[in-house]
Amino acid sequence: MDRKRYQETARLLDEGLSFRGPFDNFSDRTCFLTAVQRLAPIVTAIRKRKTFVDGPDVCVIYDMVTEAVGTVAIAEWYRIGGDKIRSIVAIFDARPFGRFFGTSG
Repeated sequence: MDRKRYQETARLLDEGLSFRGPFDNFSDRTCFLTAVQRLAPIVTAIRKRKTFVDGPDVCVIYDMVTEAVGTVAIAEWYRIGGDKIRSIVAIFDARPFGRFFGTSG
């Protein structure tokens, strides 16, 4: 997500957005956007690999390039309802981030 486009992004997300990932679970749009904004300073690029669409389900596979842990491959599964993203499930290898969370992999 472009760091300068948070308001535009917020309009795409349902207020009751459900997010599940290796580190965080959120049940509203505001908490999700706050977490993304905290992550943004270490992200240098997002390189999309592939997008799959199956009805209300969208899967985006991308590489997140960071200053802190290098490049991390991520798959995100979006469930769309109406014209909003209602849920996101993020799947990635969390081990490179272990040092930030006091764990090792």
